[in-house]
Amino acid sequence: TTLFRSDTGGLALHYLPPDSPAPTVELSLESGEPLENVVARLRSAGYELASAIVDEAFGRSFTVRDPEGLLIQVNEHDRDLQR
Repeated sequence: TTLFRSDTGGLALHYLPPDSPAPTVELSLESGEPLENVVARLRSAGYELASAIVDEAFGRSFTVRDPEGLLIQVNEHDRDLQR
C-alpha cells in the first residue's frame, strides 16, 4: 500500500497480485467529513453502494462502483485509532 496524505485528505494505492479475481486497480479515498454525508450525496446522484459503511481498524469505510464498474473505497479515518 502506498499512502499519500495531506491536511484535507489522502489517496491510497493498493497492490493486488496478478492472479487476483478483483480489478487491477482499486482506488481508496479519504473523506474529511462523516461518511453518512458522502453516502447521501452519492445516493442523490443515483449511485448505490457496493457495501454498507463498516468499521475498520483505522475508522470506517464503504465502497461504491464507478460508472465503469470499478470499486472505489471511501474511508473516514479515526486519528485516535492510528496512535
